[in-house]
Amino acid sequence: MPVQEGFSNSFTERLMDSRNAEFVRSMSPDQQLQKRASLDGIATYKQYKAEFLTDTFVLLFSMHFILLFCVSGVETIIPVITQKYIGYGVFENSLIYMIGGLEALILFVGIAFIGPYVRDTTLQVIGWLLILFSQILLVIVIPNFEEGNVTHVVYFILGIAILYMGDPIFFVATTGLVSKVLSNETQGLGQGLCRLALYLGLIYGPTWSGSTINKPYLSIGASVTILLLIGIMFACSFSNLRRAEDLLAESKMKQATYEELNETLSEVMDEDDETLPFVRDV
Repeated sequence: MPVQEGFSNSFTERLMDSRNAEFVRSMSPDQQLQKRASLDGIATYKQYKAEFLTDTFVLLFSMHFILLFCVSGVETIIPVITQKYIGYGVFENSLIYMIGGLEALILFVGIAFIGPYVRDTTLQVIGWLLILFSQILLVIVIPNFEEGNVTHVVYFILGIAILYMGDPIFFVATTGLVSKVLSNETQGLGQGLCRLALYLGLIYGPTWSGSTINKPYLSIGASVTILLLIGIMFACSFSNLRRAEDLLAESKMKQATYEELNETLSEVMDEDDETLPFVRDV
């Protein structure tokens, strides 16, 4: 019996090691990453440079910046516009922010349910279009705002509502795509850089809107211009982002197949242990 157990265990270990090696090789997203030089999961300088200077990562980095640049910029001018043209006070402005936050929270929860069925790139397109539409609507309404005009008030509130609708969709999709275009070794620093872009947008958005509050065409026009430039970049990198999604989906299927094979192999080896005759010690 010890002879058989030793043979069975060694055979199983060799088979599992070979399958592990084959699976790891097949998991690499492209040929360049298969040949990269890394030691014990630690990325090298060349790997950081190769992954961070790609069109996809630069695009996603820019998207993180413009997201909070637009949102925080509009939030800065909301009290000024509402107090000047609508007569809202602190309480009414607080209600606007509270309702916008609830709207974003509901959308975050909704995305958690529909996320597995919709591509991140599709969500990204939807979020980008919503934010762009809200900025265009605001750049039309704010310069021509008339005190007491109900129509202008409705359009202004509508623009804010659409902005808060596109914010969570765009943010979730962009963050998800960052994890798909980077390898495990560069994931930590890459996510940190994207957080840096968010904080830069959070700083420069209010600064820009506050300094150009009396020039709405310049204030919101800058956001529209940046969004259009990012839209062009997005169109150029769309195929690469889709490819990254497909590679991750394929790797998950391989992982599931690999685990299923391991489970089947373990069951077969257990059956063999029960059916094969025992080898007795002499």
